[in-house]
Amino acid sequence: MAVPSRCWAMASASFRQALKSSASSSASRCSVFMVGQWRSEKGWPDCATKPGLGDDVGMHSGLDICLKRVANGNLIKESGKDAAKTIQLMLVSREQGDAAMMETRMRTRRRWRYILLTLLSVVLLGVLATFMLSTLYRQYRTTQQELTGAQCILHLQDVAILVQGMRGLRLIQNHAQGDQIDASLHELSAQLLTEVGRLEPRVYPDLNCLRPEQVEQVRHYARSQLAPDRGASIDEATRLVSALHDLMQDAAYTSGLVLDLQPGSYFLANLLALRLPALIESVGRLRGQAAALVAADTWSKEDSRQMPSRMEGVRIALDQVEMELRAFTAVLPSMAKRLDDIRDEVRRNLTGFLGVTGRVERDKLAGGDALTLFDQGSQAIGSVRILHGLVQEELDRLLQARINALRGQITAAWLAMLGLLAAVLYLHTSFYRRERRLMERLELMATTDVLTGAGNRTRFEEDFTRYLMEADRYDRPLSIVMLDIDHFKRINDRYGHAVGDSVLRQVAKVVETQIRSADALYRWGGEEFCVLSPETMLEGARESAERIRIAVAGADFGAVAEVTVSLGVAQWQAGELADALLRRVDGAMYAAKQAGRNRVELAPPFDPD
Repeated sequence: MAVPSRCWAMASASFRQALKSSASSSASRCSVFMVGQWRSEKGWPDCATKPGLGDDVGMHSGLDICLKRVANGNLIKESGKDAAKTIQLMLVSREQGDAAMMETRMRTRRRWRYILLTLLSVVLLGVLATFMLSTLYRQYRTTQQELTGAQCILHLQDVAILVQGMRGLRLIQNHAQGDQIDASLHELSAQLLTEVGRLEPRVYPDLNCLRPEQVEQVRHYARSQLAPDRGASIDEATRLVSALHDLMQDAAYTSGLVLDLQPGSYFLANLLALRLPALIESVGRLRGQAAALVAADTWSKEDSRQMPSRMEGVRIALDQVEMELRAFTAVLPSMAKRLDDIRDEVRRNLTGFLGVTGRVERDKLAGGDALTLFDQGSQAIGSVRILHGLVQEELDRLLQARINALRGQITAAWLAMLGLLAAVLYLHTSFYRRERRLMERLELMATTDVLTGAGNRTRFEEDFTRYLMEADRYDRPLSIVMLDIDHFKRINDRYGHAVGDSVLRQVAKVVETQIRSADALYRWGGEEFCVLSPETMLEGARESAERIRIAVAGADFGAVAEVTVSLGVAQWQAGELADALLRRVDGAMYAAKQAGRNRVELAPPFDPD
């Protein structure tokens, strides 16, 4: 007996397809294994794995040789029906391999689509979060730098006040000597060294305006005042004060204080870094010159010319400070009362000091008590220093409130981003799960009989092929039960199709209760059902069929008085093809009908010939 060439071509194509889909189809893998096993058992030549053909091309070529030999009838004599059985298994595996590959591809596409959509959403959220958080962090760092800059400016102002005091005492010492002046100079020099020790670049790491050479210059000046030769000149002290003022303005620019666009912070920063230091320097120059002139014996023309201009400089600086304070209190009225009190005190002290220096300039007083006049000027500078500290305190309060607000915004932004991320992941996961459930439902609908809930014909063919291959591969028993409802046409004609549908559903439920969990029920078509029983011998399948018959006969079907079924039972035997097994069990079922119905009949043994 020879296999036709058309059968060989179909088997060859099917087996190639099985090889390609072997990663996703257990049926294909089973077919490939069975061919190799059958080849070795039946004496086939090693044509599918000959040397040099270990890849897919070699496998296909070796398969062609084997199938050609089968087609030429060279091996049929030795193997008999086994060749036809193997070729049929290869043909059956093609359809299952295609379906499994398609399902795997669809699942892979859905999975990658979900992953890509999730990654895209996460990336977009990451970009948005980076933009928002970078802006907030930048504002946070800028505000912290402004806070550091304000502290540095106040520190520099304290150093400048000490240098101004030492400069004034040196001016007095040029015209008069005294132990009290020397003691005051030593005390101011010691304080200056202490302040300079705190004025290190590492104390203000965020500010690049403080350089080591500038700090060393201030330290050198303080040490020179302790020397017996009276140290550096008065002009050097003036240059040092000017350098300190430049450092204050650099600190304001470096920290961003003068670039702060909020009105309250802007006015306070302008007062802190520019107006109040200028007022203190004007009062310090007037104090030193007036005290030096009182200590001198005579006045020069230059002294008479400078005194009015210095007094006018103090008045102009005071007016500018008051203008800035009025602008600030207009923006923040809550600070008006406190600032008005200290501003009135500053004006009183400065007005009194200007009155004293005015009398000195008008009367050309000389040889008087210079230290008393110096102390009056120091008191006026002290009141301005209090105002300076109050301005810095209020600026710190505003900046700290802004820092706390930014911390809250950053925390809220992080929580919002995490919440959005969780929402996106939840939505994508829900969408993926919903889509997966929909696909599972569609798959269930495609393989389930809508009326009875049993597996449909498509599901039966898939499961039957799989069970058959496992039985052939592992030499395990496989039985099948086919049943038909007796006189079902009469039921439809007498009671209607609605009752007939109800009978079909009830029969399916009864059968489900009588079979094992490993067994599977399928609706074969019309009023016929099939039960696949893997790992079951013929006697076990007969007992199960008898239980089904008794249960159906004793069930309550409502309007239908009696419903019975006829059943056929068959067990697969080695070498038997699928259609042969189905013909045997179908014949057994019809034999039960011809024998009187409501009975179980066993199929005759399989005849390989």
